[in-house]
Amino acid sequence: MDCVKVYNMIHTLESLVSYLNENVTQEGEEHPMRVQVVDPLVETLEEFAKLKSMLTECIDIGKAKQNDYIINPDFSPELKEISLKQNQVKTKMERLRQAVENDLATNKPVTLVDSNMHTFIFEVDKKEGDAGMRKS
Repeated sequence: MDCVKVYNMIHTLESLVSYLNENVTQEGEEHPMRVQVVDPLVETLEEFAKLKSMLTECIDIGKAKQNDYIINPDFSPELKEISLKQNQVKTKMERLRQAVENDLATNKPVTLVDSNMHTFIFEVDKKEGDAGMRKS
C-alpha cells in the first residue's frame, strides 16, 4: 500500500512540474518560482526516477489502486502464465454466475462475492432467490 502512495506522489509531482513549466514559469530562467520550486522538484523527481521504474516493473499498479496488491505479471514468464490462468478461471466463474442468474430468473442480479477464506460465493436477494428456486 505504501508503494502505491509513493508511486502516486511521484506521478502527482510529475504533473505539477509539467503544469508549472507550461503555465507559471514562462517569464524567464531566473523566475523565483522556477528557482525556488520547479528546479528542486525536478531534482527530486530525478532522484525518484529509478524507484518509480522499479515500482511499475514489480507491482501491478492498476490492481494495487484497487487494493489488490500483486506482483506485476510481466515480471516473469511464470507469473504471466499464472495470471493468464487466473483470468481464464475468472471468466469461467463469470459465465457460471450468469448461468445461475438466468436459471433463477431473478429481477435483481446475482453477484459473485470474494469471501475471506479465498473462495467465492454467489449472493442474491433472499426474496429473489426463493422465488427463483420455486420456479425451478
